[in-house]
Amino acid sequence: AFVHMSEAMVEQRLRSEIVLARRKDVEPELIPAIWRPFQLMFILQCLGGLVDFESPDREIADLLWFPTGGGKTEAYLGLIGFTLMLRRLENRQHGVSAIMRYTLRLLTTQQFERAALLMCCCEKIRQRNVELGIDRFEVGLYVGRSSTANKLSDASKALKKLRDDSEADVSEFGNPIQIKICVWCGRELNALDYSTQDRCIASCPDRDCLFASGLPWLVVDEDIYRYRPNLIIGTVDKFAMLAIKEDAGRLFNRDLGLEPGIDLIIQDELHLISGPLGTLTGLYEAAIDEIGRRNLSGELGVGPRPKIIASSATIRRSAEQVSAVFDREVSQFPPSALDSRDSYFAVESSPERKGTRRYVGVMAPGLSQATLLIRTYASIFHQTTLGDWKPEVRDVYWTLVAYFNSLRILASAQLLMQDDVGDRLKFINGGVPHLRRPDETRIELTSRASAKENPKFC
Repeated sequence: AFVHMSEAMVEQRLRSEIVLARRKDVEPELIPAIWRPFQLMFILQCLGGLVDFESPDREIADLLWFPTGGGKTEAYLGLIGFTLMLRRLENRQHGVSAIMRYTLRLLTTQQFERAALLMCCCEKIRQRNVELGIDRFEVGLYVGRSSTANKLSDASKALKKLRDDSEADVSEFGNPIQIKICVWCGRELNALDYSTQDRCIASCPDRDCLFASGLPWLVVDEDIYRYRPNLIIGTVDKFAMLAIKEDAGRLFNRDLGLEPGIDLIIQDELHLISGPLGTLTGLYEAAIDEIGRRNLSGELGVGPRPKIIASSATIRRSAEQVSAVFDREVSQFPPSALDSRDSYFAVESSPERKGTRRYVGVMAPGLSQATLLIRTYASIFHQTTLGDWKPEVRDVYWTLVAYFNSLRILASAQLLMQDDVGDRLKFINGGVPHLRRPDETRIELTSRASAKENPKFC
């Protein structure tokens, strides 16, 4: 299982570079596919709890704590690949094996693409290894109707509308086109590449592609309940369907008789499960713990619970949070070292070796939030017009990313951007109309974004 998983991860690494290069129309840069030390160590540390159902490690929640961009996703994708391979080699391939959950819709859709590529790699390995069974490796996207369709009939209506107009708003049905490229070869996908016969399936338009007959993902709730993909990626709030829809129990293989349960649950961005969301999530975890058990006797509270893996780049009081949400002890990896700048697996680089960011705070007593925003934004835009900068450097600072704590504050900032920031720029420039970026656009990434817009940002 470990060898098959490693083969899949190597293939995923190579395919990622090939697809990225094809999208940019350049030659792929074949970067060596090797584990980073912390990834390999974390995977090895977790194998005992996944293989041995009686191991005390099965009851421990392992928290992967590593900086953003360090490779946490590859570490737990490797664990998922191992789990799926092991379950098939032990002939326990009944239904869902692993669940991966996020708190944000956009992040869920983005990671779904990476997991879909992993399933493609696993599927290629299955096709040349008969011991891995005859059923395809598949991943399902389990999010709200504002993103994907709940029913096959809704997906069919959405696709019909998108075939007539690729920019049509299909939020009333849910958008089945959550990935716009073939993750295996990089060819673009559109509504014509999707069909809704027995289920909603996407096929690569390239006849020479390994997945010309169908890519291994499901995005319609009805299909997910019926076909039970090996891996499910969803948002934590979607699992409230357990209390509403009986079919949701099929995600935990409760109707298969053998009760194979769930082997692995991945909770990414653990620090975001706090406040009211954390309280509700903790309540549902009590049920998920029970129905996710590998239970051959049928008795309540009997059988090993799923292995819990959590990850975060920034978290405090992890023991208390994991206890409140999952009712488990936590093992943090890498553990806290004597020096915060050196955990053995990650060492702080000097500014001379790697470029660093400088964080600047603006303190403006006596000014309103609106005035502060207008003057700060205008100053940043103004500075981009000064000096002899290369276009690619100027472009970085001409794109302003702003974060807001509420939709109300964001809406008022949009109004300020439309009028007041431009007036301030004119004032700074001595009354002369200020140089503005060509094709100036404003993009909003919030819960108000429609099902059609989300895949564009991933």
